[in-house]
Amino acid sequence: MEQLLAQATVNGLSSGIFYVLIALGFTLIFSIQRIINFAHGEFYTIGGYLYYVFTVQIGLPIYISILFAVAGGMILGGFISRFYIEKIKGDPLNNLIGTLGLSLVLSSLLLIIFGAMAIPRTPVIGEGVTFDLGFVVITRTKVYLMLISFLATAFFMWIIMKTWTGKALRAITQDPEMALVHGIQVKRYNTLGFAIGCGLPALAGALLGPMYLIYPYSGEQALLYSFIVVILGGLGSIPGAIVGGLLMGLLEAYTTVFISPQFSSLIGFFVIILLLVFRPQGLFGVSVRRY
Repeated sequence: MEQLLAQATVNGLSSGIFYVLIALGFTLIFSIQRIINFAHGEFYTIGGYLYYVFTVQIGLPIYISILFAVAGGMILGGFISRFYIEKIKGDPLNNLIGTLGLSLVLSSLLLIIFGAMAIPRTPVIGEGVTFDLGFVVITRTKVYLMLISFLATAFFMWIIMKTWTGKALRAITQDPEMALVHGIQVKRYNTLGFAIGCGLPALAGALLGPMYLIYPYSGEQALLYSFIVVILGGLGSIPGAIVGGLLMGLLEAYTTVFISPQFSSLIGFFVIILLLVFRPQGLFGVSVRRY
């Protein structure tokens, strides 16, 4: 039993750290732009496709390809924010229709460029090596991917909490008008925040692409997990996105091992239902009094 628990914990944390990456980007975009980005999952898919292009078609080293995939997601996200999101945000209906339309456009472009079939297998970090620690078995690939994801999360938190850029972004999330009065170029930081928020799921797609199927509509599942995690942690809460992502990974892993694999994909929906009934603001969200 202890060995099963340890193995499930490792598996859950390895999945959860990727949920953290995707949910952090979703949360950052919502906090800064005040929009629900329904095209968020497409940047996960774009990251997987860019990794494939750079490693297989161009032949670049794995780590360079990962960096380029993230950079590509950020550049595209910044461009979309500057010339599209800034034009539609403000009205909730425009936000909804606009980001849904953006999702359809991006997935359709991927379908035209790469076709409907999943991309061929791409190079994997540390392939072929497995560590047997007695109580848990883990591949070197999973160790490397968890380490990269952890470092990326830590770097993101350092930017948000310790740098001038992070302070400016946090000021905008609290009061955009007051931030503008204090000399912060709100539009520029809105674009930067959106770009970072798109780079995080692109990183997740580049890391997970070699192990899972990447096809034009694979971002739908990433978007779904983003919703589950941010509702679990609290919409707009960065600590909530981190804790919610890890909890979601652990819940899935424990459900797979101790209940049934068939229920692992449903546990997130059960959690959402319970939270919406008993704690709609999530674990780290702030409750709003109803009159």
